[in-house]
Amino acid sequence: MTNAALEKVTIFVTRGEGAQRELLLFQHQSAGIQIPAGTVEFGETPEQAAVRETAEETALEMASPAHFLGVEEDEAPAGHCFVYQTSPICKRPDTKSLSGASVRRGIAVEIEREEGEFVQISYREFQRQPPPEQIFYQITGWVLRPALTWRRRRSFYQFDYTEQTPERWTTNFDGPAFELFWAQLDDLPDIVPPQAAWLAYL
Repeated sequence: MTNAALEKVTIFVTRGEGAQRELLLFQHQSAGIQIPAGTVEFGETPEQAAVRETAEETALEMASPAHFLGVEEDEAPAGHCFVYQTSPICKRPDTKSLSGASVRRGIAVEIEREEGEFVQISYREFQRQPPPEQIFYQITGWVLRPALTWRRRRSFYQFDYTEQTPERWTTNFDGPAFELFWAQLDDLPDIVPPQAAWLAYL
């Protein structure tokens, strides 16, 4: 596996001051309430990724600069890893057995077994809303070892937003629609783990 860390960003978009300060959140169709976040693409800086991800996920253009809040590093738990580079999935541990599917940079996967330069991985998407939690998509196959990494680095940024927005609005960049809304910082709804812990950076 590569020694390079997968670069991620989390973005806090806020408005107002004091007791009226609000945080922008979104309701994912199947995964609960979340904070905008994403993966740094090759050739981007984390700050550039924060600007891009904010525009893509919220449909808002930030007039203010991004405020850097901090960075944290972690490693995948035992038996898991991260996809460092978007990679085709093979049916068997050889490059001539392409399945037609692929795994994208940034996702976490489970390691099933290893053979030479190949690792068999499984990716699962869960439907968490409404309960009970269940798997609604899964793929298992082989990828080359350099496409994976154990390490992840997450940078945190904050934007001030001063323009008017609808009470709620939706975006559907790269998949299911997100419903965005503002919530008071002192009365936030339940945010999915581990994202709730990220609020310590704000």
